[in-house]
Amino acid sequence: MNDDPVINPDDNPFSSPEVDTTIAAATDKQAAPSGVVLTVAIVNLLFGIPGLICTGFCVFAAVMMGYHISRGYMPPQIIADYQRSMLWYISMGICICFPALVGFILTGLGLLYRKQWGRILAFVMGPYIIGMGFFTGLTDGPALQDRNITIISTLVMGIVFLSYSILTYSILLRKKYAAEFIAQP
Repeated sequence: MNDDPVINPDDNPFSSPEVDTTIAAATDKQAAPSGVVLTVAIVNLLFGIPGLICTGFCVFAAVMMGYHISRGYMPPQIIADYQRSMLWYISMGICICFPALVGFILTGLGLLYRKQWGRILAFVMGPYIIGMGFFTGLTDGPALQDRNITIISTLVMGIVFLSYSILTYSILLRKKYAAEFIAQP
């Protein structure tokens, strides 16, 4: 016979107070999907999918402009403006926008299917998008000429970026909605 004492896992004095297993133990299944988490998933997809389509059109336009320049179809002034700003647009698109857009799509899909990695990626995208807002606010780009339009568009985008982060953190950090992401064995 085994004389070892029976240890109740709930009586563990070394367990972390941050880990709350009472929800999973009481229901023994995931919480019902809520419309609020679905809203956050749709917002992520709405940020990602149209932006990725626009990025594709911009790459297509850049390729077509390069083709027209190589064939000599463009006036010299347009060629000079294009060469000055092309490196800026390519670097912004590849280094800043494309990873963010793919991140939004992956976050939206992860939240849609209630995956924990989607929730974590949403927490990563919040500070990333705020950083993008500050970056676009500090840099105008060489092709922008009208300062008033730049300030207005920067303020609007800053409000959108900040509201995304507030929406994401205020919803996904609540225990009620975090319970939807408990992994099932």
